[in-house]
Amino acid sequence: MTLKRRTNFATKGKQFGIGDAVTLIAATSLAMAGLRSDDLAIVLPCLIIACASFLYLEWVNVPRKGLRYSLMFAVSILFLLFASHVLKKQQEAIEGDVFNHLSVEMNPIDMGRPMYLLYTIKNGSSHTIASQKATCLLHGLNTQSGEILKGPGLFKFSGLGQGGPIDAGGGAETGRCAISERISFDSPIQCMDVTMKIEYQLSSEADAWKEKSMRFVASQTTGPHWFP
Repeated sequence: MTLKRRTNFATKGKQFGIGDAVTLIAATSLAMAGLRSDDLAIVLPCLIIACASFLYLEWVNVPRKGLRYSLMFAVSILFLLFASHVLKKQQEAIEGDVFNHLSVEMNPIDMGRPMYLLYTIKNGSSHTIASQKATCLLHGLNTQSGEILKGPGLFKFSGLGQGGPIDAGGGAETGRCAISERISFDSPIQCMDVTMKIEYQLSSEADAWKEKSMRFVASQTTGPHWFP
């Protein structure tokens, strides 16, 4: 009789009870909570506990070994896909935060020899920029004597004195483009049109370069005011 009961249990599986129902509801709630959040500290524990709970329910309630392992494999793959989706959302949120809070402040033009276009890159996001580089694209300028240079991306200058990390929460780094090393002027500049292209890397994606471009116009020769 004892042998027969054990055989029936192995063939039919454990009866689904109240405890299993509670576990199923809790696991489903944890999985849904994990999918709704972008915080990895919340997402990963929720998904891990939910996955383990579903695997446990399948292990104790599915009598056929082949079906049991197939279901456990399918659940594991499903939760791995969920985790991958969450990690992708997290990275997109980081990239959006940095892009939206990355700014450039154009400083007065240094009218010495050589003449420098000064700028400050600011990181107002909550994530550190691991490295960065700037490019100044000069579209046109007017001088007081009437000289005019005009054209899209007329001259391209690499920023000097930058490249290191910029801390989160308002970190900044000042750089410069040496404009007059390639252009000579007979009189001071009256107006300048320039695009600042900032390329940067995040610590979470060390091999991927992102970029943001901002265009400015200087309206005065001495102490110019820049209008984005």
